[in-house]
Amino acid sequence: MRTRRKFSLFAYVIMPNHAHLLVWTVESLLPELMKDWKSATGFAIAKTRCERGAIWQPRYFDFILRRGADFGKKFEYIHNNPVTAGLVHRPEDWTWSSAAFYVKKTVVPVIPDIFDVPVDPNEPLWPVPWR
Repeated sequence: MRTRRKFSLFAYVIMPNHAHLLVWTVESLLPELMKDWKSATGFAIAKTRCERGAIWQPRYFDFILRRGADFGKKFEYIHNNPVTAGLVHRPEDWTWSSAAFYVKKTVVPVIPDIFDVPVDPNEPLWPVPWR
């Protein structure tokens, strides 16, 4: 899907009742990407469960990251979600997350893309015209 929709996936966690993704859309629009992702994963989950019907909510919630600090906060929030929910003691112990890739450098279900976050937390994540 990354090749076809042209996006980068930096962090993810699949929870029992929701998911968090940290993505950068390169060419696709986010609504198109989310529609395809929900469709593909919904069908796969339903097939595995031998169930019919919707898996995901019709909507999703997005947040635009503008600065290095935004990226870091969301990155940590995503990976700490299973800990906050009381499912594991450490983020890297949750199987359906990219946390172990970053902490242990081990194999995870989906390998994330690497992104160099600016050292300055106030630095914009992409070029801005006034600089």
